[in-house]
Amino acid sequence: RMLCSDPYTCCNNNANNNDNPATNIMGQLPPTSNISVPTAAESEKMVADAMAKLSVEERNSTLYDLHGIRDSRRDDSEDLPTKLKEMGEWMEVYSSTSFAYQLAKTQNEAYVTNPEFCSIFLKSTESGKPYEAARKMLSFFDHKLELFGKDALCRQITISDLDEDDLECLEFGFIQYIG
Repeated sequence: RMLCSDPYTCCNNNANNNDNPATNIMGQLPPTSNISVPTAAESEKMVADAMAKLSVEERNSTLYDLHGIRDSRRDDSEDLPTKLKEMGEWMEVYSSTSFAYQLAKTQNEAYVTNPEFCSIFLKSTESGKPYEAARKMLSFFDHKLELFGKDALCRQITISDLDEDDLECLEFGFIQYIG
């Protein structure tokens, strides 16, 4: 009895003989008995051997990609002033959508418009896209206001800003302290 319209990919085209590879979808897959799966130690050695064949720059780039870290040396510092200016223009376009950003700007405009601070958001986007950086920065201020209140908008968050639950999460590794 045929249940599928295509007998080659049918999962049950012979109800009486499912163990026959010709009538079972598993029969369409290559046999796995001749494939050896390396152990963890063998896998680590293969990766180490492959990494050893790379140049220092290729190895660093691979490690940065593996760990999700951008190489700050790859940034085009010549484009930074232009991108910061463009980001500022996007901030003006989007700023009406973020009460937190407007509040931070009235509290301490120098902090909010600091080029070093703004460049963090530029560097966090792929290819330093100013409109994405502007949206990230607005989101940052929205979340910071929600989590820490208006008094913390224009300053760095410290351990003393965390409550007992936050500290417990940090202690147990749910949150990773970087810096």
